[in-house]
Amino acid sequence: MSVENLAAMRNCGAELVVLEVFNVHPMSRELIKKAAEALAGLAQDDQMRENMIGAGAVEKIVDAIDLHLAAEDVVEKLCETLCVLANSQDACTRISTKIANLTNAEVSLRIIQAISSGSNCELVTDEDKDFQDEDFQDEDFQDEDFQDEDFQDEDFQDKYIEEEERIERLISRYRP
Repeated sequence: MSVENLAAMRNCGAELVVLEVFNVHPMSRELIKKAAEALAGLAQDDQMRENMIGAGAVEKIVDAIDLHLAAEDVVEKLCETLCVLANSQDACTRISTKIANLTNAEVSLRIIQAISSGSNCELVTDEDKDFQDEDFQDEDFQDEDFQDEDFQDEDFQDKYIEEEERIERLISRYRP
């Protein structure tokens, strides 16, 4: 995208218009996917990225991931966009806060895996997961706050905690 085009889009608030898709058409997989692609492109501009973050882009994207979890192609685009936004400390804080408040552990894991997968931010699918039991031996985990049925399985708890710790290390490493 040329500098002139980005400047023109910034001046007309294009990033905020694209974000409105998440409010107006939350159930449309195709529109959400296209909006995520557009946001990732617009987020190359620092000012537009900060405007998006301030307007709740992180929260809207995470909510859309939760809503469209079964649509891998949509979730992949949404995760890629989160990766682009994660170049900002405010976005990293918002991602961490939003993940901590999710009730669906699968959504949290998908986001954590996508962000921690590296610069291409590809979505890690169930087939790509290579969790080794010996990697998850944290016997000290005792937290009564986990009421979700998914967290009753100790292996799942350990995997979740490991992924959460890994994303925190990555986020702190890439904070501006």
